[in-house]
Formats: sequence, C-alpha cells, structure tokens
Amino acid sequence: MEQARKMEKSQWRGICCFLSLESLFFFLFFFSDRYGQTLLLPSTVWKFFVIAGAFCYVALEFSSTNQDDPLFRRRFLLVPAMLFTLISDVFLLVLEDHYTLGVCTFFAAQIFHALQIRRSKKQAVISFSLRFGATFVALAVLGPLKLFLQLYVATAFYAPQLIGNLIEHLFGAFRTVEPEEKRRSILLSIGFVLFLACDVCVGLSSVGVAGVGYWIWIFYAPSQVLIAVSGGRFAQGKRRIDQSVN
Repeated sequence: MEQARKMEKSQWRGICCFLSLESLFFFLFFFSDRYGQTLLLPSTVWKFFVIAGAFCYVALEFSSTNQDDPLFRRRFLLVPAMLFTLISDVFLLVLEDHYTLGVCTFFAAQIFHALQIRRSKKQAVISFSLRFGATFVALAVLGPLKLFLQLYVATAFYAPQLIGNLIEHLFGAFRTVEPEEKRRSILLSIGFVLFLACDVCVGLSSVGVAGVGYWIWIFYAPSQVLIAVSGGRFAQGKRRIDQSVN
C-alpha cells in the first residue's frame, strides 16, 4: 500500500512538472507573439516544444502502463495520435511547407483519436460511415466548384474526423455516468473544441481575415495539452487513486 501511494505521488509530480513546463512554453511564445520580442529562442521553437512535450508525456505515460491496465489500449492509441500531430507541426510550423502532407498527418492523428472512443461495433460502423459520408459530400461539392486541389481534398477527409471526434466526446460527457470516463470526455471535449477553433482561425486567416492568425496557437496549444492528459492519471482523479490504494 505504501509503495502504491508513493507511485501515485510520483505520477502527480510528473503531471505537475509537465503542466508547469507547458505553461512556461505557452507564456514564452505568447509574449513573443504579443509584443514582438524574442525570449531566448524564436516563438516557433517554443510552440514546437509545446507539442513535442505533449508527445513525450504521452509516450512516457504509456511506457509505464501494464498490458492488463484498462487504459492500456487508450494510451497505446494516443501515442501515434500525438506522433502524427507532431509530424504535422514539423510540416506546418517548422518547415512552413508541404501543407497537404501536414493535413494528411492530422487526418491520421484524428483516426487514432477516433479509435480511442468507447463504442459498440454497430456504433463504430455508423460513426465512420457518417464521417466518410461527409467527406464524399464535400468532395462532390469541390468538383463542380473546380476546387479539387490536393489541399482541399485532404481537408475534406480531415475535417469530418475532427468534428466527429468532438461530437462523440460531447455526447460522452453528457451520457457517461462513470466519473472517470466523464472527466475524460469533458477534457477531450474542451480539447477538441479548442482544436476546432484553431482550425477555424486557420481557415479565416487563409482567406485574408485580419487578426485571427494571432489566435491560432492560443487555441491549439492548450488543446493538445488537454488531449495529452486525458489518457492518464490527471483524468482519473482522486477517486481512482483511493480505490487503487485500498
């Protein structure tokens, strides 16, 4: 029992350390973007550190998870989801090139996020049928408008997955009775709302709307932190800790 308590305390210290580092990175890039002053490193580097830190946290948490843990599958799927997100930011943030590839890897990340959702086989078939149905509708609209470009096609696959994940987690937050799963669904719902808000800002910025580009990372950075902590001890809360110790 004492060993279990020490392990729990160690995990919470790890969470506090992770959130503190992510908050520091957020402050550094926010200050740089807001006031146009570089703090030690360019703003782009601090932004990338936020996403890289989220991936490292998820990978480390999975590495300490036993196969018989109920969260093993969720944490296992969260690792490639965050890895593809990190790869996307290599294209879009660091290289500022290969935008279609960046959206494609975001699409892959959303697929892994979708696979984490607890649902029956019938519900999974319905969910993915609706998602890809929306994609085909979008492609059918792009054709006559002569907008059948690679980036738009990739977006037509990516956007329904993001929106589908958001909707299913919102339903989960209201439908789920189990406290732990409810907390997880709430964290993910907020994370995907911020993720969607980020993408809306990206879209508005790309068509020339002024002032929205500044908000992209204000929404995006915390969305990835919330998604990262949703699969572990932070979402489990004190109730599970007490049960695991007793």
